[in-house]
Amino acid sequence: MSWAEDLIELFNDPILSDVRPFAPRITSDDRLVESFLEICDWVLTNGCEPKEEGADFSERKLYRRLLSIRSDEERSAFLKDYDTANLLYY
Repeated sequence: MSWAEDLIELFNDPILSDVRPFAPRITSDDRLVESFLEICDWVLTNGCEPKEEGADFSERKLYRRLLSIRSDEERSAFLKDYDTANLLYY
């Protein structure tokens, strides 16, 4: 048997059927994008930005997160490509 055939036979072994590669690590940039997209989704669903005096805790949390992002020019610049709801001021 050739080397390639040996490898194929090895990888087709039932013992290795449940072996999967590790999931990629989530970075701080990934978390930032995910949290910003959560705000954008909320705005698109509700038709307005989250408010400080919002009806529930999650709205107030999104409001504070948006303020934090807006106050940081570096994060705002990083997120401008993800800004589907026009939340960031350029």
